[in-house]
Amino acid sequence: MEVKYEELLFEPEKILRQIMEFLELPFENSMIESFYKKTQNKLPQTAEPFHGNLKKPIDKKLAFKWRDNLSYSDQALAYRIAGEVFKELGYPLGNYKMSDWIVNLRKVYHFLKEGTTWRLRKFRKGHL
Repeated sequence: MEVKYEELLFEPEKILRQIMEFLELPFENSMIESFYKKTQNKLPQTAEPFHGNLKKPIDKKLAFKWRDNLSYSDQALAYRIAGEVFKELGYPLGNYKMSDWIVNLRKVYHFLKEGTTWRLRKFRKGHL
């Protein structure tokens, strides 16, 4: 069974019923009620900055937030890397025209940024 995040977000009851039917389990209204309420999820303190939305009610505006948060060049890079997967999953492909050298430069930037961030975290924890 394939479930798109956006479909679950915009039609939670319908999609959840389909999931439960697929699993051959009964659907309960309490499943949907918790979908709209603040949850009491326990998160490790280190995860709070990254997963803080897990404690909040579902916000449909977050479904396409990446379009506002990612720069044009990062969106082009994402489509360049995962475009075939997006296409297979039925997502529209953006029309991003960007030269190869700029896309490759973004790849290097993200590689260096992630490596530096990882090393800083390890250093702060005393593992380097």
